Amino acid sequence: MNIKLIKKYKKEFDHLVEGGNVLMGKRDYNNGAVKWYPSISNPFIESSESIVVVINDEYVKYRKALAEGKELETIANHSATAVSYPSDTDSIIGLTWKPYNRDFKGLIASPRCYRIKPDENKFKVDDWVIELCPDVDDYCKPKPSGRPFQIKEVIKGNTGWLYKKEKDNYNRELFEAYLIKWKPQPGEWCLFWNKEDKHTAYLQAFDIMHEDGTFRTKNPELYYDKCMPFTSDLPPNLKNLK
Repeated sequence: MNIKLIKKYKKEFDHLVEGGNVLMGKRDYNNGAVKWYPSISNPFIESSESIVVVINDEYVKYRKALAEGKELETIANHSATAVSYPSDTDSIIGLTWKPYNRDFKGLIASPRCYRIKPDENKFKVDDWVIELCPDVDDYCKPKPSGRPFQIKEVIKGNTGWLYKKEKDNYNRELFEAYLIKWKPQPGEWCLFWNKEDKHTAYLQAFDIMHEDGTFRTKNPELYYDKCMPFTSDLPPNLKNLK
């Protein structure tokens, strides 16, 4: 018996001893993914530190999700002293899903009071991003490379979200893991404008961002609501300005 594993998963071990079922998985430390093995009846004889154990009951899909690092949401009414849940006969249509606190008494309500938080794409259409190492291979250490570009298409792939630089044109799909959101850097030339001004934009060097979300340029008297990267070539008289 693996005593260390039993101590780590004492609640799951007690559940097994009392006649319940457990599910075992093995975590891949390269990417954090868990592969589940439902046919193994007693995972506590395993010696690997990558073992993950969950109780196999009506909440098993939620227990697996938590073990895989996913987030849960719940329908609950919070008061100053307690948390209450809809009964099995109460309608949940129109109720608000809230973040699940895994430290609060565990999964105690009806399974329909929980759900796995919907998978949301990190980037949206028209977001400005920078690619990390366009020519990705096994030896590549991700680092910003190339000019910023605007996302034109978002695709839900079998292994996650994918993005394209041009919609409806042939170009390779970019994995979310190899993109970062563009943020202006001090001294970077950008185009600035204000929301109420629909006909004018200004080419300025970025300085800092204020706490209210506005962008200040190298001219301390000029700041704007909106900012995007300047992706064309600068005129000769501006190229050497800092």
